[in-house]
Amino acid sequence: TALHNAALRGHTETVKSIIVNLATDQQLQILFTQDSAGNTALHEAVLGGPTETVKTLLDHLTPDQQLKLLLTENNTGNTALHKAARRGHTEAVKTLLDNLTPEQQLKILSVMNKQGNTAIQEAAGKSGTSEAITALKQYQTEADYGVNFRKFAP
Repeated sequence: TALHNAALRGHTETVKSIIVNLATDQQLQILFTQDSAGNTALHEAVLGGPTETVKTLLDHLTPDQQLKLLLTENNTGNTALHKAARRGHTEAVKTLLDNLTPEQQLKILSVMNKQGNTAIQEAAGKSGTSEAITALKQYQTEADYGVNFRKFAP
Protein backbone atom coordinates (compact mmCIF):
# COMPACT_ATOMS: atom_id res chain seq x y z
CA THR A 1 0.00 0.00 0.00
CA ALA A 2 0.99 3.64 -0.20
CA LEU A 3 1.29 3.72 3.58
CA HIS A 4 3.73 0.79 3.57
CA ASN A 5 5.87 2.47 0.90
CA ALA A 6 5.89 5.83 2.65
CA ALA A 7 6.74 4.17 5.99
CA LEU A 8 9.61 2.17 4.48
CA ARG A 9 11.09 5.30 2.93
CA GLY A 10 10.71 7.32 6.13
CA HIS A 11 8.36 9.84 4.54
CA THR A 12 6.76 10.91 7.81
CA GLU A 13 4.71 13.76 6.36
CA THR A 14 3.22 11.45 3.73
CA VAL A 15 2.42 8.87 6.42
CA LYS A 16 0.69 11.60 8.47
CA SER A 17 -1.35 12.85 5.54
CA ILE A 18 -2.49 9.34 4.61
CA ILE A 19 -3.60 8.56 8.17
CA VAL A 20 -5.09 11.95 9.11
CA ASN A 21 -7.35 12.04 6.08
CA LEU A 22 -9.10 8.80 7.06
CA ALA A 23 -11.93 8.11 9.46
CA THR A 24 -10.90 6.37 12.70
CA ASP A 25 -12.09 2.93 11.59
CA GLN A 26 -10.24 3.35 8.29
CA GLN A 27 -7.09 4.43 10.17
CA LEU A 28 -7.19 1.20 12.16
CA GLN A 29 -7.77 -0.84 9.04
CA ILE A 30 -4.82 0.65 7.15
CA LEU A 31 -2.47 0.51 10.16
CA PHE A 32 -3.20 -3.20 10.62
CA THR A 33 -3.11 -4.05 6.88
CA GLN A 34 -0.47 -6.66 6.11
CA ASP A 35 1.22 -7.02 2.73
CA SER A 36 1.93 -10.34 1.01
CA ALA A 37 4.90 -10.92 3.37
CA GLY A 38 2.69 -10.20 6.36
CA ASN A 39 4.36 -6.87 7.11
CA THR A 40 2.42 -3.90 8.46
CA ALA A 41 3.47 -0.31 7.80
CA LEU A 42 5.11 -0.42 11.25
CA HIS A 43 7.26 -3.40 10.17
CA GLU A 44 8.34 -1.31 7.18
CA ALA A 45 8.96 1.87 9.18
CA VAL A 46 11.44 0.20 11.54
CA LEU A 47 13.49 -1.06 8.59
CA GLY A 48 14.28 2.46 7.50
CA GLY A 49 14.94 3.41 11.08
CA PRO A 50 13.37 6.92 11.20
CA THR A 51 11.79 7.11 14.61
CA GLU A 52 9.51 10.01 13.63
CA THR A 53 7.74 7.72 11.16
CA VAL A 54 7.44 4.99 13.78
CA LYS A 55 6.05 7.50 16.31
CA THR A 56 3.56 8.82 13.77
CA LEU A 57 2.18 5.34 13.16
CA LEU A 58 1.85 4.62 16.89
CA ASP A 59 0.44 8.04 17.81
CA HIS A 60 -2.86 7.25 16.11
CA LEU A 61 -3.52 4.24 18.33
CA THR A 62 -4.67 3.69 21.89
CA PRO A 63 -2.22 1.84 24.18
CA ASP A 64 -4.14 -1.42 23.66
CA GLN A 65 -4.15 -0.94 19.89
CA GLN A 66 -0.42 -0.17 19.99
CA LEU A 67 0.24 -3.45 21.80
CA LYS A 68 -1.91 -5.34 19.31
CA LEU A 69 0.05 -3.82 16.41
CA LEU A 70 3.37 -4.54 18.13
CA LEU A 71 2.32 -8.17 18.59
CA THR A 72 1.39 -8.51 14.90
CA GLU A 73 3.69 -11.04 13.29
CA ASN A 74 4.62 -11.25 9.63
CA ASN A 75 4.84 -14.53 7.67
CA THR A 76 8.12 -15.49 9.38
CA GLY A 77 6.78 -14.70 12.85
CA ASN A 78 8.70 -11.44 13.19
CA THR A 79 7.17 -8.48 14.96
CA ALA A 80 8.27 -4.92 14.22
CA LEU A 81 10.49 -5.21 17.30
CA HIS A 82 12.25 -8.29 15.86
CA LYS A 83 12.96 -6.36 12.65
CA ALA A 84 14.21 -3.23 14.43
CA ALA A 85 16.41 -5.33 16.70
CA ARG A 86 17.87 -7.35 13.82
CA ARG A 87 18.79 -4.15 12.00
CA GLY A 88 20.31 -2.64 15.13
CA HIS A 89 17.94 0.34 15.06
CA THR A 90 18.22 1.21 18.74
CA GLU A 91 16.09 4.35 18.58
CA ALA A 92 13.28 2.46 16.82
CA VAL A 93 13.52 -0.26 19.50
CA LYS A 94 13.16 2.38 22.22
CA THR A 95 10.25 4.04 20.43
CA LEU A 96 8.42 0.72 20.18
CA LEU A 97 8.89 -0.11 23.86
CA ASP A 98 8.80 3.25 25.65
CA ASN A 99 5.03 3.68 25.98
CA LEU A 100 4.32 0.14 27.14
CA THR A 101 3.74 -1.01 30.69
CA PRO A 102 6.29 -3.45 32.16
CA GLU A 103 3.82 -6.30 31.61
CA GLN A 104 3.36 -5.31 27.98
CA GLN A 105 7.13 -4.96 27.51
CA LEU A 106 7.67 -8.48 28.85
CA LYS A 107 4.96 -9.80 26.55
CA ILE A 108 6.47 -8.28 23.40
CA LEU A 109 10.04 -9.15 24.42
CA SER A 110 9.05 -12.79 24.88
CA VAL A 111 7.54 -13.25 21.40
CA MET A 112 9.44 -15.86 19.43
CA ASN A 113 9.50 -15.87 15.66
CA LYS A 114 9.23 -19.06 13.61
CA GLN A 115 12.97 -19.68 14.12
CA GLY A 116 12.40 -19.59 17.88
CA ASN A 117 14.16 -16.26 18.39
CA THR A 118 13.10 -13.34 20.55
CA ALA A 119 14.00 -9.78 19.54
CA ILE A 120 17.08 -9.92 21.78
CA GLN A 121 18.23 -13.12 20.10
CA GLU A 122 17.61 -11.59 16.66
CA ALA A 123 19.75 -8.58 17.60
CA ALA A 124 22.53 -10.81 18.88
CA GLY A 125 22.46 -13.25 15.97
CA LYS A 126 22.11 -10.89 13.03
CA SER A 127 23.55 -7.50 12.25
CA GLY A 128 22.14 -5.97 15.42
CA THR A 129 24.46 -3.66 17.28
CA SER A 130 25.67 -4.07 20.83
CA GLU A 131 23.79 -0.83 21.57
CA ALA A 132 20.49 -2.40 20.47
CA ILE A 133 21.21 -5.55 22.49
CA THR A 134 22.04 -3.45 25.55
CA ALA A 135 18.82 -1.44 25.18
CA LEU A 136 16.70 -4.58 24.81
CA LYS A 137 18.31 -6.21 27.84
CA GLN A 138 17.76 -3.05 29.87
CA TYR A 139 14.05 -3.01 28.97
CA GLN A 140 13.86 -6.70 29.89
CA THR A 141 15.55 -6.15 33.26
CA GLU A 142 13.51 -3.07 34.15
CA ALA A 143 10.23 -4.72 33.10
CA ASP A 144 11.07 -7.85 35.12
CA TYR A 145 11.82 -5.68 38.14
CA GLY A 146 8.67 -3.59 37.65
CA VAL A 147 6.40 -6.62 37.42
CA ASN A 148 8.02 -8.58 40.22
CA PHE A 149 8.40 -5.62 42.57
CA ARG A 150 4.65 -4.93 42.38
CA LYS A 151 3.91 -8.57 43.20
CA PHE A 152 5.80 -8.36 46.49
CA ALA A 153 5.30 -4.71 47.43
CA PRO A 154 3.10 -4.10 50.50
